[in-house]
Amino acid sequence: MTRMRILLAALLLAVSAGVPAHVAAQARPAALPQEPGAQPGVVPPPAPQFPEIQVPPAELPDPDFGDFGRSRRAALRIGQDYRLRAGDEVRDVVMIAGNATIEGRVDQDVVVVLGAVRIGSTAVIEGELVVVGGGFEAPP
Repeated sequence: MTRMRILLAALLLAVSAGVPAHVAAQARPAALPQEPGAQPGVVPPPAPQFPEIQVPPAELPDPDFGDFGRSRRAALRIGQDYRLRAGDEVRDVVMIAGNATIEGRVDQDVVVVLGAVRIGSTAVIEGELVVVGGGFEAPP
């Protein structure tokens, strides 16, 4: 194995030594066209540098809120429990094989499949509440 490395290094050295200098050197850039009346070998002054204009970034709308301040965020959980705390707001709640505790505001529907729903006294559900294969608990 060591012989092979030595032979490869010697071959590389022999090949690189035999290459003419003009082939191994980098190509020179092409001469720039001269303006009429310009003296050869005189480099014109560089173009003026202008200050970079700073543009403030545009304010993007909050992705969690749509028209009229309503939330566009939805809660989807599969095999996990979910709790919407008082003061929080979502568009929809969809639960599959998990329990939901709703104490905040839901703009549209709450759907729970194979789980239980607990509605707190501060909960507001603007749409419908659907429970399939689970339980429902609400304050009196």
